[in-house]
Amino acid sequence: MHSVGIHVSGRRRSIRHRLVEKSHPPARAPDIGEAKWISRSNMIRTGVYWTATKADAFGDERVTWNPRAWKMRATGQRWRGGKVVCVRFANPDDSGPG
Repeated sequence: MHSVGIHVSGRRRSIRHRLVEKSHPPARAPDIGEAKWISRSNMIRTGVYWTATKADAFGDERVTWNPRAWKMRATGQRWRGGKVVCVRFANPDDSGPG
């Protein structure tokens, strides 16, 4: 079971991201499957969201998710238009996917 954490975007990302990293259980960016699940649950509707899923073998690009268009795409990590949604497991003992 997943719970949605904090939405973070823009210049405030670094400050809030540090707070999220210190939360218990730890919050993280969702993988693409989790982002789709969050969309189906109508927790996110507009915008383009970063995922933790690598889009290439070198880690230079990440998969971004657009819930309105129901599409994913490879995006360079320097792009500033994406939003971040953090997820965490409801059970703190769960280590996550994989």
